[in-house]
Amino acid sequence: MILHCQDFLAMTRSPAAETRTPHDLAGDLLNDLNAAGASKSPDLIMITGNLAERATSAEYERAHQFLNALREILGIDNQRIVLIPGTLDVNRGKCAAYFLQCEADDATPVSPFWE
Repeated sequence: MILHCQDFLAMTRSPAAETRTPHDLAGDLLNDLNAAGASKSPDLIMITGNLAERATSAEYERAHQFLNALREILGIDNQRIVLIPGTLDVNRGKCAAYFLQCEADDATPVSPFWE
């Protein structure tokens, strides 16, 4: 079975996310799966879309904590989690700073990057 979370950002911004630990939220998700009649635990987790709203380190740390808790609860390996970033997962300020630094250093930007 594949668990596909397509609105990860909404899940981590919910009112419950403010007061509960990532481990509690992961447990809630597993309870919801069981209540929906899932006959077994997922073999693969796919997260598609935005993990963050502003692509800050704190947002990614929160996402990492949640995914690690979910992985532990389900007993699956890191290699069984697929992340497909969304448009909000790019820190535009850091991108601009990188290109400005390359220009200031008279250096060629190193790909991969998108203009």
